[in-house]
Amino acid sequence: MKKAILIIALCFITSLACAETLVCGSIKSDKFHRMNCRYVQKIKPSYLIIDSPEFFIKWGYIPCKNCNPPVKSEVKDVGR
Repeated sequence: MKKAILIIALCFITSLACAETLVCGSIKSDKFHRMNCRYVQKIKPSYLIIDSPEFFIKWGYIPCKNCNPPVKSEVKDVGR
């Protein structure tokens, strides 16, 4: 049940992230991941951090070599 709630929450947060790319990590690790990375499923919900790649870089996290997350937020042009 907790896993289902976490997956729904991640999908909701991902859908809200239209202006920047959100990634996630754990307070118990030094790596950050794309939301759909298989290692994210192993992070306990109480340890999960969701933020921009710049946040994780600032705090010394490194990108996961498996999912290769962006190291910079991708701002989408909304057609000016």
